[in-house]
Amino acid sequence: MTNPKYFAVLIGIDFYAQKPLKGSVRDVDLIQQYLITAKLEGKINLSQIFRHTASNPTEASDAHPPEEPSSLPTLQNVRKSLAQVTTVAENGDFVYIHFSGHGTAQQGSFGLAVLNDEFGQLSCIFGSEIAEILRTMVEKKLKVLLVLDCCFSGRVDRHGDAGNCRFIECDPTINLPNYKLHDSLIETTYTSVNPSTFRDASTWMNWVVDPKGYTVLTACGPTEQSFELQIGNNERHGILSYFFVRTLRKLGELKMSHLVIFQFVCAMFKACPAKQTPQLKGNGDLRFFGHLVSSVDMIFPVIKLRNGRLRIQAGEILGVQEREELVLSPLNVLRNEGPAKASVTALAQHTGGVETDLELADSTFDSSQIDATWIARPLRWLKDTEDPYLGSVTSNYNDNSLEHQVNTENQQASNGLIPPGLTPATAPFKAVVNSQGQFEIRNRADEKVEFDSISLLSPQSKDSRVQVCRLLSHLTRFDEITNVKPRHEDVALRDAIDIRLSKSQGMSSLKPGFEFIEARDGESIKISVANKSKIRAYVHMFCLGVGTWEISNLLAAENTELSADPVELEIQMEVPDCQIIRGIRQSEDIIKVFVTTRSAPFINMVMSMPVFRFAEDEALDSWLVHTFRIRTCKC
Repeated sequence: MTNPKYFAVLIGIDFYAQKPLKGSVRDVDLIQQYLITAKLEGKINLSQIFRHTASNPTEASDAHPPEEPSSLPTLQNVRKSLAQVTTVAENGDFVYIHFSGHGTAQQGSFGLAVLNDEFGQLSCIFGSEIAEILRTMVEKKLKVLLVLDCCFSGRVDRHGDAGNCRFIECDPTINLPNYKLHDSLIETTYTSVNPSTFRDASTWMNWVVDPKGYTVLTACGPTEQSFELQIGNNERHGILSYFFVRTLRKLGELKMSHLVIFQFVCAMFKACPAKQTPQLKGNGDLRFFGHLVSSVDMIFPVIKLRNGRLRIQAGEILGVQEREELVLSPLNVLRNEGPAKASVTALAQHTGGVETDLELADSTFDSSQIDATWIARPLRWLKDTEDPYLGSVTSNYNDNSLEHQVNTENQQASNGLIPPGLTPATAPFKAVVNSQGQFEIRNRADEKVEFDSISLLSPQSKDSRVQVCRLLSHLTRFDEITNVKPRHEDVALRDAIDIRLSKSQGMSSLKPGFEFIEARDGESIKISVANKSKIRAYVHMFCLGVGTWEISNLLAAENTELSADPVELEIQMEVPDCQIIRGIRQSEDIIKVFVTTRSAPFINMVMSMPVFRFAEDEALDSWLVHTFRIRTCKC
């Protein structure tokens, strides 16, 4: 589609009889204003905005919001708009759904508190229904961004003043989940999600697992609350909504993916500081507001704390090394507008699992100019990369660009192409030209790694060689995650966490350390994680598919806090179809279980640049990782 259309469904509710809010309708105003401006500036082909708001009455005697009944965020109106967008939008169109209001939780399920009528009686759109709506849109090849500025926690008043907290109790008898949406012209049926849809290692926990066709951005974690932010004297906004639009405006003409937008939002949360952890689920490479930065490009927004210290939300898990050099640059360098001299190098200090402090290498550099528009990148990545984002700053630090690398004769000889920043001795993968004149990938042991499509790339083409180097960077990141472990082991944390794996066939529980765990195609594996101490700890689980080279987030609820009651996850093993087609009847999966002592939103690690959010500064930034290797056979 040459000129895709853009649709927006904007929902903002201040009018709650029990716990009214003050910033949700302003959130919608802010988003709508930005979208209209983007349309006028030719940035997006905005087709239609469906706006549903409920403002607080201006007079105390009024019993209902001032908006017309047809525009109120009632369950019927919201369902009607979502069904209309699903019907009217075509393959390749973009859909943006924004909800600002109260979240609710009922017996482990969460939902969005909407109105049942104009008098403020509540109803709920449960997560299962949202999943069906998104699935139907994605099946139609629509590109969906869902932003939820509300909380999903049942722990009311956990963080003090409840007046600006976006959580409310709903009567579960008011509305039961119903997936059939109607209006006078449209009938769209959302059938139940099929939990048997799985890849090599998969799990069905709830609607946010493995959402490859859309992006979900939430204001907080599953056990946190979202709050409103007071701007100026009396104006309030949801923190996520405000920082989201502020980020879009700061990025200016840059067309960034959802992942990069999320990174800058997280940096603003940290600098605020807000006691909630924004989350990104799904495909961060999708875009509604533009696209430029790809998943293999590591950038970390610089956070300037109130005490003047500089920090990035990335640590050892992302491969940041103690005392390594990073290049700090302003956003105008991304647009090739700023001089390279505006950039400065910094050293990584106090590198923990999920964060790193920065010390400027040049003590005479005026650090007052560093603000929320600055980014950091590892210098080792810039040394051998033709960087399309930092422009002239790259050439300041290195004469060898990626273009130079891929045209170097000895790189195409015995050594082949290697990932940027590595040497033939340290590279886990390399690309060579075989006797048929085609590219092929080989590992450390000089064994061929199957990639069907790579043979179609011409070794004589500079663009093809650049694509191969990008692929090698991805494989290198896969290898790093496979082998990552803490620089210093926290013995107390290790002894506090009990991690076990068991099979459905009555096999006794296994602890990490076995070379391989054998499983049959379709067999279930269960992982159990418990915390035997009072140390605050969070668990994150990923599956790395050897052969498919995919990395999947297995836990829907990120930052799941551990307790004595174990967190249990059941995974169904399967040999991927792509390997069966090649005649391969078994597959290998690597299950990585990360435990951190700071809240850390691990956005899909295949993207190579998660952003982390953690607890108070004095908390210890410790982490550990356990690895299970599972070999699945299709007999």
